[in-house]
Amino acid sequence: MVRREASLVALALLVAGCSGSSGPPSPSGSTAAPSTSPPPTAQALVASLPAGCKRAVPAANAKVSFVAQGRAWAVAADGTGLTCLFKVSDPGPFLWGPRADRVLLGGLEVRGVGSNASRPPGSLQPSSVSWSRPTGVAVAFVDPNGKELEKAIVGSSKIEDATPPEREGQFPSHADLTFQEVVYHPSGRAFGFVLTHRVDGSAIWLNINTAVAGDQAGPHRLVWSREGTVFGPIAFRPDGKTLYYVAHLMNGTRFVTAADLGTARLRPGLWKDTQNVLQLVPAPGGQAAALDTGTGCADRKAVLSKLDESAGSVLMPGASGPTSVIGWIDDSTVLVGEGGCDAPMKLWQVGVGASATATLVIEGADRAAVRVSDPIPTPILPKVPVKQVFA
Repeated sequence: MVRREASLVALALLVAGCSGSSGPPSPSGSTAAPSTSPPPTAQALVASLPAGCKRAVPAANAKVSFVAQGRAWAVAADGTGLTCLFKVSDPGPFLWGPRADRVLLGGLEVRGVGSNASRPPGSLQPSSVSWSRPTGVAVAFVDPNGKELEKAIVGSSKIEDATPPEREGQFPSHADLTFQEVVYHPSGRAFGFVLTHRVDGSAIWLNINTAVAGDQAGPHRLVWSREGTVFGPIAFRPDGKTLYYVAHLMNGTRFVTAADLGTARLRPGLWKDTQNVLQLVPAPGGQAAALDTGTGCADRKAVLSKLDESAGSVLMPGASGPTSVIGWIDDSTVLVGEGGCDAPMKLWQVGVGASATATLVIEGADRAAVRVSDPIPTPILPKVPVKQVFA
């Protein structure tokens, strides 16, 4: 048996308390912040792209990046400083490393931008990937079959197994597991992951590396349920103190919980609704979160939550197609993609303050990402009370 079976009881009580006896809540439509509709005839900050690609390193304030017309670009939030980064045919996840000096492309290829980081492309196309911290020397990912956690090493074509070893009382048989998601902790000293056990159901684990002293090292099951609750997505607050996760309950309720990694205390129900959550992106300061809700690309909506126990507000209610959170440019601005399922998308900068506005960055982007470095100094990993019930 895995340690701390008492956590199951605590989670069951938590779920019962959040779901209540009256069934799932109705979507509240409450406005956590002003919703923003795009102007009917918006003029894009980047109206057209120049021919060719004169490769250069963009300025530090070029926080909006995208792939269009076979080239990767970066531009400042006001539309200035447009810079071509490189030509690319398979952008894949198009995910910047923690120092914004390298980017992950299709086939686990890595290209440096202002650095000599590189990794040749391969055949693997994993759906869940996460850069190692604090500098991005590897990329953790769930293998396409969902049976292993692995790491792609930057600077070579090497791939290492990162799955915790089977061990009675610590980690279950790999044959019983399917992995869904992996996310590095900002410290680089641990990574969180979501798995489904054949018997025990969905669970969130934290694997702490051996460089951490004391009884911290190794895999630790933090939250789980045998009541049919499905966990994920998960995300760490940038300061490393909090793990946010989504719980999809059997009664149709979905909610976001914040788990304090230093005290094992849970704050459930910070966002509540009946829509499935496809993506969870905390704001840099942790005071809000942006989510994608829906069943898939065709009906997904980008939603803002102030983590105030409401259903939040749709970021672009007047959009003509599906919308998706790309990332936070800063604490007051979210980069949102409109469309993009089987065609290029529009990129919008959406304000979340009292005078929220939506600004069109460009039309015709194939991929997009925010180019923002992790905080310096690197956050520390709290001393996680691994033998204590998270409740």
